Amino acid sequence: MHVDEIHRIAAFIPGDKEGLGRCVQVFFREGTTGCIDLGLQSFIRRLANTFALNLIEARRRFGAITGQKNLVPLVLTPFLLYVPIKSRNPLISGDPAYGYFRLRSVIEVSETPGPCTLRLEGAQSITVRQSYRTVCRRLRTARKLESLLVDRYWQDMDALRTAGCTHQIYKPFSMQENMHFYGISDVERMKEVGCMELRNLMEELVYQRLNEVLAAEKTEACNCEQCRLDMAALALNDLPPRYVVTQRGATYSKADILEIQRYVDVVAAVTKAVKVVQQKPGQNCKR
Repeated sequence: MHVDEIHRIAAFIPGDKEGLGRCVQVFFREGTTGCIDLGLQSFIRRLANTFALNLIEARRRFGAITGQKNLVPLVLTPFLLYVPIKSRNPLISGDPAYGYFRLRSVIEVSETPGPCTLRLEGAQSITVRQSYRTVCRRLRTARKLESLLVDRYWQDMDALRTAGCTHQIYKPFSMQENMHFYGISDVERMKEVGCMELRNLMEELVYQRLNEVLAAEKTEACNCEQCRLDMAALALNDLPPRYVVTQRGATYSKADILEIQRYVDVVAAVTKAVKVVQQKPGQNCKR
């Protein structure tokens, strides 16, 4: 299986098909579906082999970070992480029940249809067999893990540039054997990072939402600079950072913004921050 094919997968869940027996149902990010004549574990091993991933080591390593012994997220790269969620009730003992959902492909989590439904890229929805609260908790854990891995990635890239190591393939994780781990296909692309800058898209989203809330006619929140900064800081502390590399001075693209909005609740964080500051403004408030 090629890396580009794997990047198209929004979710994969265990299934049964007449004439095939056990199989894997695949939901692609563009909205199509497919069925692969493999058991779930065999399919996961095939994904892992594509990325030269040691599954036992990965589960031990990432399980220690998340505090989980079982149902550890499947991390193919820091930017390609699949969350295990119960997608069906087992038919017999040993029957696989958990599907895997790409963290960045989950657009919305809803309590209806119950017990919980995930809306994915490609306008596809999957009703799972776990509660809304459990699903949200699993997604939060996965986001925290993703943030740690992305942070580790940037630290390693900084160390690489400092050392001037642009003449060899970069392998920051022992389980990874090629540059596809970070979506960088060759050494020349890695050199280009030196003339780029790191930006947190979450700040753009928070300020965008904050402006909308404060401009609303019914809001009584203070609009002074001090309160705005306090609100933004509170909201950003409740949200995972989302970093992108862009040319210095470049503006954010709408595609980048939409990608972030798919899997973080910026609205809730900003609304909460506004209420907190409104009830207890800082000492330097100009009101």
